Order: sequence, then C-alpha cells, then structure tokens
Amino acid sequence: MRGLMVVLVAGAVMQVMWIGCLLRTFTEYGLFSAAERVVRLLLWAMICRRAAELFQTAGQGEPFVSKNVGRLRRIALCFVGMGFLPGLAGKLAVLGAPDKPLLSIDSFLWAALIYGLSEIFRYGCALQKLDEETL
Repeated sequence: MRGLMVVLVAGAVMQVMWIGCLLRTFTEYGLFSAAERVVRLLLWAMICRRAAELFQTAGQGEPFVSKNVGRLRRIALCFVGMGFLPGLAGKLAVLGAPDKPLLSIDSFLWAALIYGLSEIFRYGCALQKLDEETL
C-alpha cells in the first residue's frame, strides 16, 4: 500500500512538472514545439507500456514468444517516429525554432538496435518451437 502511494505521488509531481514544461515551451517556441513534446511523451508512454508487457512475460519465464517480437517491433517503430518529430515540427512551425535538425539520427540508431533485438527474439521463438517439437 505504501509503495502504491509513493508511485501515485511521484506520478502527480511528474505531471505538474511536465505541464509546466509544456506551457513554457508553448510560450517560447509556439504551438508546434509544444505539440512535438506531447507526441514525444505519447510515444514514450507507448514504449514504456510495451516494455512493461515484455518484462512481464519474460518474468513469467517465457521471453521467446511471438507477442514479444511484435512488442519489440512496435517499440522500434516508436523510435522511428521520434526520429522524424524534430524535422516535422520545424517544418510545420512558421516561427518555430530554426535550429532543429531535420532528422534525429540517434532515434534511428535505437530503432535499428531494437529491431535487431526483435529478430533475435523471433529466431529464439523458432528455436524454442523446434525444441518443443523434438521432445
């Protein structure tokens, strides 16, 4: 019960801080930079949810299942989306921040790494299925 209260209070504090950041971004850089932050936050929420589901099935002793392959691929797609966000927000903003890069290379690198990990999990699923068939 105490742990749940700590998580709820920490979540409320983080939301207040995030709203303050969003308002500051909106007033300094305009609507599209604030929208970029909102989309980025939603993508991070999707990443965290998929990662939590992945860790839950791995904690149950079943890491190599096809659902985890799909979850890893969705995480990789979220990173690809985050790679396009800075350039898209910069192009859409009339008075936006001109110093934003067109693409975020580090997001694409993370996407490639996680997609490669999903291929390893896919191969692990095939090996596990082969092992179960031979027994």
